[in-house]
Amino acid sequence: MAAPSNQVDEELMRMLMGSSFDETMLRLRAEHCDLERNEVDDCIDVQPSAESFLVWNGVIEGPPGTLYDGGTFFFNVHIDPKYPNEPPRVEWKTRIYHCNINREGDVYCDALNKNWTSAMGMRDVLENLLDLMRRPRPGDVKQPGQYLRDEYLNNRAEYDSKARAWTKKHAS
Repeated sequence: MAAPSNQVDEELMRMLMGSSFDETMLRLRAEHCDLERNEVDDCIDVQPSAESFLVWNGVIEGPPGTLYDGGTFFFNVHIDPKYPNEPPRVEWKTRIYHCNINREGDVYCDALNKNWTSAMGMRDVLENLLDLMRRPRPGDVKQPGQYLRDEYLNNRAEYDSKARAWTKKHAS
């Protein structure tokens, strides 16, 4: 019987990277256990995929009172084998009108990119994603999401209206 693909991925990475990959896997398992015992919030969940422990599948229920209230949003977290020294990459799967998330699903959040440190972990990823849903951070936006940032800063009523409409259309 063939080994599950996540076991194959782990064995291959272990051969290529040695003990640093083992440290990554140990840390990820510990973080997963911590998140299982102490969830970040009722409206966000993430689990390692069946295919690889380096890809986690997540869901956020739009936080009450936000532009995304009533929506269900899916995302993936792609974890670099050099984690936590390299940040994970978040890929947003559900279409969303948000100045920090472009149409390809790339998330612009300085805490998860240029301000990432090895002391941070998956809990920080989830907390930052949830915080972005509650409070967009237009200062973190890079091209090509700049037009949404400009709309957020200069025409907030229009931005809010579109965000609510997109939530209803794409995430309900």
